[in-house]
Amino acid sequence: MNNTDKNIINFHYYFNDPNLHEIDAATLLRAEKAFVDYVQHFARQTGIKIDLTIAPKEKGGLQDWFFAVVNSPAFETSGTVLISIVVSKFISPTPKLPKEERELKRAEIIDKIKSGRYTEIDIDTIIDGDRKMKKYKNEYFKTLRADSSISKLGTSINDGQEAMIPRKEFDKRISDDETENEMDEDAEILIYSLVIDGHSRKMWSGVYDGEMIYFAMNDTKFKREVQGGGIEIKENLVLTCILKIQERDFSESPNYSVEKVKKYQIDDNAPIRFYHKTDIPENQMDIEQLFPNSMG
Repeated sequence: MNNTDKNIINFHYYFNDPNLHEIDAATLLRAEKAFVDYVQHFARQTGIKIDLTIAPKEKGGLQDWFFAVVNSPAFETSGTVLISIVVSKFISPTPKLPKEERELKRAEIIDKIKSGRYTEIDIDTIIDGDRKMKKYKNEYFKTLRADSSISKLGTSINDGQEAMIPRKEFDKRISDDETENEMDEDAEILIYSLVIDGHSRKMWSGVYDGEMIYFAMNDTKFKREVQGGGIEIKENLVLTCILKIQERDFSESPNYSVEKVKKYQIDDNAPIRFYHKTDIPENQMDIEQLFPNSMG
């Protein structure tokens, strides 16, 4: 197969009533959206272009068919392998990993995947450590679990043998730490709007990970500098910061808050490190900026 061949992904929903060939519309739409979001987020994170289309449905329980095409030159001969690994991770039990293991060499692994020089373990590491993919997978299996008419799920790729998941196994694919707080230690946010009024309770907003988010600015020193005019904002402002992320229910956006600003960049100027008294000075210039009144 070359990189433009269609890989056929089949989700086969079996029902308690063998004569039933219909499914609740809300169940199917939520399940389809969760799977599409899962694949599209993986594609965005790795830079791989994956096109998903819906194929005609067939009877026999209810079968949901997707065509997946990997349109990246690096995957000229391995697009099917990549799709197989991603779908397999989607339907497999979700492992519980320590945070430090989830974040291990993520950037390096993504570069390997983009070039097509990856292993199945590399894909595992990226998917297992991605909070959004975990969220989309949770939503898919929570949706199936909520529909009492569904007895099991069968999944196949390119008309291969179906992998069967009975209803009692759905819970193993739902992570129990979905609402944990996570910290992105080097988040980059392109600021869209900031709050100058020191008494306002409005949220700041900006683009993070390709999406518009609203967040609380909990770095009081940086907030005072901006509101007091110590940092003059002209056009584009990009923050490098510690971002706290708390996932909520699938239907709601996460709660975001900037806990500490590390650097800021205005327009095309060089990034400027933003100092806090808890920072460890690296040189004389750091000492002068951290403790301006201590110098003679």
